[in-house]
Amino acid sequence: MLRILFTIARWIIYYHVLYWGFQRFQGKNLLRPFIDADAWRHPVEYAQKYGYDAEQHLITTSDGVILEVHRINSKTNSGRSGIPVILQHGLFASSFGWIANLPHQSLGFILADAGYDVWLANSRGNVFGRTSENQTDFWTFTKEHLALMDLPATIDYILKVSRKTYVHYAGHSQGGFLLMALLSEKPEYAQKIRLGIALAPVLKISNASFFPTNLHRAMEAFSFLPPFPMHSPDRLPANLVFNPLVCGLVPSLCSALLRLHAGGHATQVNISRSAVYAGGFPAGSSFANFRHYTQTMYSDRFAKYDYGKEENMKIYGQSLPPEYDLSKISGKVAVFYSEGDADNYAGSRHNKWLIENIPKRSLVHSEALRNFEHLDYFMGINAREGLYDKMIELMKRFED
Repeated sequence: MLRILFTIARWIIYYHVLYWGFQRFQGKNLLRPFIDADAWRHPVEYAQKYGYDAEQHLITTSDGVILEVHRINSKTNSGRSGIPVILQHGLFASSFGWIANLPHQSLGFILADAGYDVWLANSRGNVFGRTSENQTDFWTFTKEHLALMDLPATIDYILKVSRKTYVHYAGHSQGGFLLMALLSEKPEYAQKIRLGIALAPVLKISNASFFPTNLHRAMEAFSFLPPFPMHSPDRLPANLVFNPLVCGLVPSLCSALLRLHAGGHATQVNISRSAVYAGGFPAGSSFANFRHYTQTMYSDRFAKYDYGKEENMKIYGQSLPPEYDLSKISGKVAVFYSEGDADNYAGSRHNKWLIENIPKRSLVHSEALRNFEHLDYFMGINAREGLYDKMIELMKRFED
């Protein structure tokens, strides 16, 4: 036991020495002149650099969380008269991911060039959503909070500011989860979302080949800890390797990490922009939110957060958390996912269930994309031809 305690203490010391050293070294900015300057830019500044009108907006949710969102329009649409499109990031990502490639390859810029009023959303817990009136319980949030508090507040704010009657929505990975959860729990939002597009949605991923079978057990083993942030860019281990300095100097290392995250592929990712990607990813979330994610893997249920039998009875009135009812979805929904097992998170076998359970009156399009893995939906340099142009065609079909 003493040996175990000594080992733990030693690693705690190592952690703090590494963290102090990294922060001190990065603070000196000795290597910044050698790194792509885009890696350090705020999304608004980044968009303005490439000639777009860009704004920062602050949205307050019903429970007092303040979310920073970013609005982008082309110079030719400076009157912001286009139909609003909300782009919602996935787990541990942020608004920056939608514009991290060059303008002709980034969905955010492509939509702006097509005349849309583009809103890059952020969920609580990433670097653009960490201010709250109740900081004490802030890090207890799960996907339920993102879907039923963050997303409705974002939609309502955008409709008010834009003076439009509806938005289009596109969500990647977790963003697809939020769309389906919102439409299941608050069907009235189907009137506000003219077309909801789920890109590689991750609702439940049983038998996912990339994850070890004991990942859920590992998360449960740490569930006794107080709520805390996870994969935050200002914390180890996320920022020790995957940060702009390291990725700018050794892009092949970050390329390998991206391939690992994607399950061994990442063939469409522009490795030369690794430092820029690292400037916005990972952006952080909560341990509870990630635990919610692993619960869907373990239980094979598209369900609310599992607090344990006793707490579930208090909160839900039943021992298991209730599942989201996809039959309640109305409005128009499209689903894009990867053909076969190219995407270890959201391939054909993972989304077959979703496509079969969305009401036929609501599912207006579903398509399996060839040679797409999980990161390609927002990082892929060939995604315009394979996906983005199709999305624009779909949106135009359902516009007034």
